[in-house]
Amino acid sequence: MFIGITMWFSATQGNPAAAPFKLISSILLGADSLMAGSASVPLGVAIHVVNSLIFGIIFGLVAARLPNNASIAVASLVYGLALYLVNFQLIGRFIFPQFQMPNQPFEVLAHLVFGSVAALFVFHRQERPPRR
Repeated sequence: MFIGITMWFSATQGNPAAAPFKLISSILLGADSLMAGSASVPLGVAIHVVNSLIFGIIFGLVAARLPNNASIAVASLVYGLALYLVNFQLIGRFIFPQFQMPNQPFEVLAHLVFGSVAALFVFHRQERPPRR
């Protein structure tokens, strides 16, 4: 859902829908790959999938320790915002400056959506009393 929203937004801004994957591939290929045309959509997809899985697993491990769904919901928003801040404002600002190019308010929203969707997968299931 997260990358789908990002691709949609990219297309609404007059860019190719696959542009986010090219940006993501520049993590390994370098910022120059974007201008040289050597940025790779398949590599960007692979990096994004791996990162999403890792970030989702980390959130799942944290959420499993939370007492109820309300705390999971709040934690998911905090987690999404923290991912944005670390990835775009810390790492992006100092190591991968090309990550300053995307629309930053949109990236905040997209990361909040990521956290919210992750919460849906870890909400506690309430046990129902057995039927008689």
